[in-house]
Amino acid sequence: LWISVKSEDVFIRDRHMCGRRYASDDLNVDHIVPKSKGGEREWANVTTACATCNKRKGNELMENTEEIRTALKYLSINRTGFWG
Repeated sequence: LWISVKSEDVFIRDRHMCGRRYASDDLNVDHIVPKSKGGEREWANVTTACATCNKRKGNELMENTEEIRTALKYLSINRTGFWG
């Protein structure tokens, strides 16, 4: 079963958080594993990121980006399995 991943649904799931709370207009959906490295736009591979963090992360894998990992500690969902 394939379900479309909508940006606003990701923002709601993540409580509009990227280290702190943002308005939807200031947020992006970021791929944990970038599309260029084989990542899909699926529920488990996307997260909310502010425009600054998303730009800073760029095309890197999320586990290689300490700043993004720190921000993700604030999220309400358990992402165990992507990084220990």
